[in-house]
Amino acid sequence: RNAEAVVVVEEPTEDGQKDSRVVEEDGEVVSANPRTSPLKVALAVTFFSTSSLGSIFVNKACLTGYRFGFPNTLMTMQIVAGVLLLFVLRLFRIVHIPALKAKQFPLVVYPTVTWIMNVLIGLYALKMVNIPMFSTLRRLSMVFVMTMEWLDGKVFSNRIVL
Repeated sequence: RNAEAVVVVEEPTEDGQKDSRVVEEDGEVVSANPRTSPLKVALAVTFFSTSSLGSIFVNKACLTGYRFGFPNTLMTMQIVAGVLLLFVLRLFRIVHIPALKAKQFPLVVYPTVTWIMNVLIGLYALKMVNIPMFSTLRRLSMVFVMTMEWLDGKVFSNRIVL
């Protein structure tokens, strides 16, 4: 990163503390030092948990209760709704989403395709099993991946805790 293109901006917060951000020449915020209250963290965790659980119930109802047999379409519509929501939030400057640069594109293709396949397989699995079994399988998949990586010879840091 070019040292001339980066500026550190310090602004006073409401409580008199300094909030520092690293801003590139084009005005894009690269990193920030936010001061988040415990209430905001609790609200974010509650919202994430509720929306995650709610989406499982809605997906299960669509796939089995209403016999909607098209998980690909369900996933596509949910992605479109999410992108539109993020666009509106960005439009009203509620969230900041940095632009994807051409050199970053190859780095995000593989994780994106992997995530889409994970969601799609999850929707097919949700269609076939009940919600408690689905949740159990989802949680145990990480243990399976870590076991396979261990068998493959990957060495983990001592700081990793299950």
